[in-house]
Amino acid sequence: RALLQLVNTYAATTAALEVDKKFTVQVYRFRVLVLVSLCCVLLHNGVDKGLVDQAMHAGISQSEDRHLDLLRRGASWVNRVIYDLGSNGLGHRASELFVLCESLEPASVFIIVIAEANQPV
Repeated sequence: RALLQLVNTYAATTAALEVDKKFTVQVYRFRVLVLVSLCCVLLHNGVDKGLVDQAMHAGISQSEDRHLDLLRRGASWVNRVIYDLGSNGLGHRASELFVLCESLEPASVFIIVIAEANQPV
């Protein structure tokens, strides 16, 4: 009986770790969106693109600058969608859609796919 209780406790804590993992991934994805969005603001305010790319390389991706440009375009589009959804009745819940999205990993793929599919270049 004690062994069964131990196994049940172990199973419950294992399941809790899975929930924590999903939450951590969701928070990470949203933080990537926020970081890329902040980089867009920096560029809009005249900060040197090389410095912004450095920050993105440190926090998100070591990939080519073209990839970083795609991330920024995608983040701009996502922010427009969040704004539009928020203005049309979802309020603060509009951003939650992007936090809770589990189907695409990592966030950069999500942003790039949306940017390429929906945003004219």
